[in-house]
Amino acid sequence: MPSTRPGPRARELLSLAVLAASAHAQTLELGAPPEPPPGQSRALLALVDQLADEASRLGSADERARARAALRTLAVSIAPGAASPPERAFAAALLARDLGLPVVITARGTDVNVIPRYALPRRQLLSAIRSAAGMVAVCADLKRILVELGAAPDRVRVLRNGVDLRQFRPVDPAVARRQLGVTRPTLVSVGGLIPRKGHDLTIQALAQLPGVDLLIAGEGPERGALTELAQRLGVADRVRLLGRMAHGDLPALYSAADAMVLASSFEGWANVLLESMACGTPVVATDAGGTPEVVTDPAAGVLVERSVPALVDGVRRLLADPPGRGATRAYAEQFDWDATTRGQIELFRDVLAAR
Repeated sequence: MPSTRPGPRARELLSLAVLAASAHAQTLELGAPPEPPPGQSRALLALVDQLADEASRLGSADERARARAALRTLAVSIAPGAASPPERAFAAALLARDLGLPVVITARGTDVNVIPRYALPRRQLLSAIRSAAGMVAVCADLKRILVELGAAPDRVRVLRNGVDLRQFRPVDPAVARRQLGVTRPTLVSVGGLIPRKGHDLTIQALAQLPGVDLLIAGEGPERGALTELAQRLGVADRVRLLGRMAHGDLPALYSAADAMVLASSFEGWANVLLESMACGTPVVATDAGGTPEVVTDPAAGVLVERSVPALVDGVRRLLADPPGRGATRAYAEQFDWDATTRGQIELFRDVLAAR
């Protein structure tokens, strides 16, 4: 039976198409709700069709159909909300093996720190690690975890997340505060209402910070418990749960605040830290996971251990002696996406050259 595997040039182009489709889906995932709107799915599949045509243009109709089917399967496996990170990595690895293509996987946080505690996802992740031609970790701490899981150190590159400096930029604080009805010193927290984010610790800290308000942007299963906690501690009048907010509304939220608080038990490279700094607002963050790699200078804010007393102390210190908003913005500007993009292109070229 004749092989249906694409020829060498078509395989090279298909490799690039797979990487592009993966990157496009990841971009959608960063700002999308758990269930992506149908328009996003249609846009992704349209891109997949275009890439498949380009990738197999030099091949037969059968190769084109095979490329499109493979890319569609990959797009479904990595589309926002479609599957867990190990399932997406495992699906991509299986497709790569079937097509004779290299695969690159990225570790962002929970995918390698929490999920491997469960048997089936752990097996899927370990299989993907063994199959990967290259791996990306968004911080050095995640590279350490990947190596502990069995990844060869020379196959893992640290390419940290960046921040969109055009989207996340300072808004006039007076305007932002009027818009949000802020009249007192104010903290913001941005993230899902889940235990790992530590919103309960921030609310407990607020009880020891009289005259300070807290705005929390995010949604999740802990909403009821957080509301009850605020009522029990007598701070319900100083806590506002804003629900999920669009990215376009976040710059005003960050700019209205005196500090952003992130009390997570673990983070890979938390985008919200750089988003806040890019808007000129310093942070108080727990020293978990890759966060110490993000907060490295007084202009960025304060790094604390994960406890209520430490959060209270960190907020008090920051409010008493805040860095200038211009200095905080300047600190964030070193984290644009250019270096990360160059690193990804270099990695993809090295992977293809090694075939």
